[in-house]
Amino acid sequence: MPFSRTIYAPSSLNPVGDDRAGGRIPSGNMPINISGWADELERQDTPFLSRIKSGSAVNGIKNEWGQSFMTPIEGRLGAATTASSDEITLYDENGSAGGGKLVTPWMVLELVPYLDAAKTRLDTTAKEQVIIRYVTGDTAKVIRDNNASSQGSWPVIATGSYWRIVGVAAPYNRDFVMAPYTRGSRIYNYPQRFMGMVGADIAAQNTSDYEFSGNRMTDDFKNEVRRQKVFLDRALLEGKMLEGNNFDVPVGADLDVLPYKMDGIDSLITKHSGRVTNLLQNRLSPWDVESLMRDQFKDIGGDGGAKTILCGVDTSSVFDYLLLPFMGGFGPNTKSISLEVTSFNTRFGKIEFQMMHHLEEGKLLFVDMSDISLHPYKGCSWSTKVVHTAGPYEQKAIWGDYTMKADRLQRMAKIHNFTVDLDAYGRRAYFQ
Repeated sequence: MPFSRTIYAPSSLNPVGDDRAGGRIPSGNMPINISGWADELERQDTPFLSRIKSGSAVNGIKNEWGQSFMTPIEGRLGAATTASSDEITLYDENGSAGGGKLVTPWMVLELVPYLDAAKTRLDTTAKEQVIIRYVTGDTAKVIRDNNASSQGSWPVIATGSYWRIVGVAAPYNRDFVMAPYTRGSRIYNYPQRFMGMVGADIAAQNTSDYEFSGNRMTDDFKNEVRRQKVFLDRALLEGKMLEGNNFDVPVGADLDVLPYKMDGIDSLITKHSGRVTNLLQNRLSPWDVESLMRDQFKDIGGDGGAKTILCGVDTSSVFDYLLLPFMGGFGPNTKSISLEVTSFNTRFGKIEFQMMHHLEEGKLLFVDMSDISLHPYKGCSWSTKVVHTAGPYEQKAIWGDYTMKADRLQRMAKIHNFTVDLDAYGRRAYFQ
């Protein structure tokens, strides 16, 4: 078509395009003034991935590791004692049958009732010591009340009461008694494949635009590498294991295929630590943390449980407000204050916080970073691959297979499902 022209009525020229009222320059002739272009601002860091150990490569789909245990020395009563029976029923520490396997003749047991229905406080004023004569199944024939009272006046202690072994008192000239023993168990995790690809026509790679000058495919690939590492970071935190069926499904039958997925640290703790507290959307309290630390200290040798807390951004702020009343000392000459809590001390150890912006809010994960390790599949660490094409365009991929291992999971713990409504923690009350 021929060139066209635009004729304007007599007027003074202005710098506005004629697509706006009063404009005196044809809009198609207006120059575009790009003074700069900021890089992407979305978070691309991987705080969890950068803090855990790198482990050796694995070479199997099912990657197992084990945990040893000491034979339990406590449990619960499977039935109430009576004033006239010298037989007691012993259950294990979970209140299930099998407590009889934990004891042998001449062991001394304390039977202690609870003070409350929640079974958190013991009534040590009503405890009774017994000595085991012999055991049949979960029923133990015993010397009641340390032989201090007679049949018919023995203490009555309720079903579910606590019992613990407090020693052995063997008579003279008796044979040794075989002790119970305990063996550990194995847990496992699967590898998970991460991959992404970018592509561009050769002509597109040599076309600049306002946002980027040079080969844009190169920049897109750098971004994809960062994205895949963010995905790995999230999977290490929140992943849930899935057993794949790749070997049973024909290639191309993607509607039926199931990929292998690994458990992240949250799922491993939930399944295997035995210490998970659900706060049912109530407010979190520092005493919830102290209580869990105290229980861990009682149950686990050494210095007790793990003392690093992983938490999300909002959850980190919850702790800032929870502990604000204890952060006094602001005087008239104070020029700077801090509302950040990075750690706090309890009788059972120093708690340190690590904020993880890829972790779901409303949960605290108690971990020891030295017990967590990332393992590539052999030959499948992060790798790049130029993908063959049949035309004048190029494709490039990033991929890697990884799994995670967490030792000593009994030291780890979880508190979750508490409210993260920051106003519920009285933050406005301090600065009215």
